[in-house]
Amino acid sequence: IAAAKSNLASLYKTMGQLEKAKPAYLEAISIVRQHKIKPTLATYLYELGELLLELNEQEAAQQHLAESLLLATELEDKNLIAQVQALQK
Repeated sequence: IAAAKSNLASLYKTMGQLEKAKPAYLEAISIVRQHKIKPTLATYLYELGELLLELNEQEAAQQHLAESLLLATELEDKNLIAQVQALQK
């Protein structure tokens, strides 16, 4: 279900419906957080952070990106670390 919500969010984002993408990402994050699926959580947090930057919600974006970076570092996911750091500039 989380993957479906994330895919829906990505679709909304691609269609330019950013406000509709946000709740779909939040639902996906909630599901993977409950199940403690850290790699997926790190990715979804990054994707939500990226979306929030596009929505000019800087503070919320930075919070999600910081959590994503923390998880990515813990998981030693160098690609995600680089992606998050690029957005945090």
